[in-house]
Amino acid sequence: LPGTFQIFPAGGALKQPPMDEVIRRYGVLVAPPNERFGYSNVGMGIVAHIASRKSGLDYGVLLRQKVLDPLGLKHSFFDTEVSRHGEMAQRYDRDGNAFPFYVTSTPGTGELYASAHDVARFAMFHLKDHLADQQRILSDAQIDELHRPVIRVREDRSHGVGWMLGRAFDGTPVVYHTGNQAGVVNVMMLLPSRDIACVVLTNHDDSHDLVDRIRDAALRTLVPAWTWKSLAPSPA
Repeated sequence: LPGTFQIFPAGGALKQPPMDEVIRRYGVLVAPPNERFGYSNVGMGIVAHIASRKSGLDYGVLLRQKVLDPLGLKHSFFDTEVSRHGEMAQRYDRDGNAFPFYVTSTPGTGELYASAHDVARFAMFHLKDHLADQQRILSDAQIDELHRPVIRVREDRSHGVGWMLGRAFDGTPVVYHTGNQAGVVNVMMLLPSRDIACVVLTNHDDSHDLVDRIRDAALRTLVPAWTWKSLAPSPA
């Protein structure tokens, strides 16, 4: 599937299209399945749409019932929880100008807000560090399935089910995901064999280098020899 990213600022002339319309416009194969890799927020948006239709629930409600509440992520919410918009960090462009609040063309891929603490707890869940106040919404075997390579991106990188996969400087597995949209650059990186998770969240455009430097400095406090070569961001 292709990728597309559109934002719809509050008060703007263009309104967020229904997901059915996005699927009609962009839900077309651009290459046979498993022939090549391309990150598709359309594909992940369709997954969220399927889950919502199957459950009969708004995706934000479904997410809260099935993921956020069971995992004790009290400082996380989908943006359809309008009463919590005051908790959002302001997002800024590369010149330091504030972005207005916006929604996207694929809500399931870019409209969840979470504190760094909650993202770290989510990462710990994927490390199978089962906390007393978290329900086991997935078995350990299911977590392993998400982290298993599905398609190779290049020689040293693969993609699992919603996760990017690579190898550290010493060959040990790294499970990670980056996040990048208007006024946001993030990374969540797991080193399962060492039981380490690192989370970096920023609210500023074009801060990839900052995120990389903070990630590496943090990880070197626990793994002094740590090195990692980030993949360059996809072209606009």
